[in-house]
Amino acid sequence: MSKKYLFINGNKSVAVEYDGDNVSEVYIDGNRYDFGDEANTNKLDFANTVKRKKYAELLNNQFENLVILSGAGSSVDIGQNIIDDILEIEIERKGKIMSQLWDAVEAKLTKPLLERFCDLVTYKEFELDEDVRKYDKNLEKLLSLANIAKNFVIDTTEEADEIKRINIEETIKIIEHLIKENCTLKLPDDAPHLLFIEKITKRKVTLPRVKVFTLNYDTLFEQAGRKKNFTIIDGFSFSHPRTFSGRNFDLDIVSRNSSRVKEEDNFVQKVSIFTNHMDL
Repeated sequence: MSKKYLFINGNKSVAVEYDGDNVSEVYIDGNRYDFGDEANTNKLDFANTVKRKKYAELLNNQFENLVILSGAGSSVDIGQNIIDDILEIEIERKGKIMSQLWDAVEAKLTKPLLERFCDLVTYKEFELDEDVRKYDKNLEKLLSLANIAKNFVIDTTEEADEIKRINIEETIKIIEHLIKENCTLKLPDDAPHLLFIEKITKRKVTLPRVKVFTLNYDTLFEQAGRKKNFTIIDGFSFSHPRTFSGRNFDLDIVSRNSSRVKEEDNFVQKVSIFTNHMDL
């Protein structure tokens, strides 16, 4: 038996319990739901319906301050296929979690070369399972160590037939390029980001702007904002060329209508503040 939470907010929650691949029990606010005569109900669908209702109740509240923190789950398996202009083929390009990006790097470099690279930069986040390394697939930590090591570590290992001597700086560039390639996503027309942004911004314009912090490398939230004609405050100036400054996050947009009767600021609708974790 394994329990999985679909929604948690204070004392309110929705969870399902699995028996193998099937949902055997549903828990609402910590209590097991008694299906009674509805024993044949699809329990996972029922749990998801309750989850959506609880999200709707939460988002309908007018919170004075609303801050959204978005992780990899908001991008996984989302994205349109792209056309490779050189190969003239369609390539699947959907969001990945960190471990999947690690696997992509391993496929590009080969496993022996990646292990050698980890040894060179002293990345030791792994366990031995029957003498086989199982890495904690954290590319961010690996790159942080590599960027320190590139200034003073040189691979002096003799080249073997299957592995060439590693240039740390060049390998960093390969990994960063691969991350950028895999995380350059195109927002689909049915992406949940579009509906989500509209819901969280349906609030009084006199309240503080919604702030969206994303840990993801992709720009799906920004694309959703542009598609819905939002004004995005992302730290870059509105002048050209655009320059970044933390002071720009304090900016807002108001309408200065010459015909207005009252002097107070008339805040423009559909303005949101976005902060990205990193741009490669």
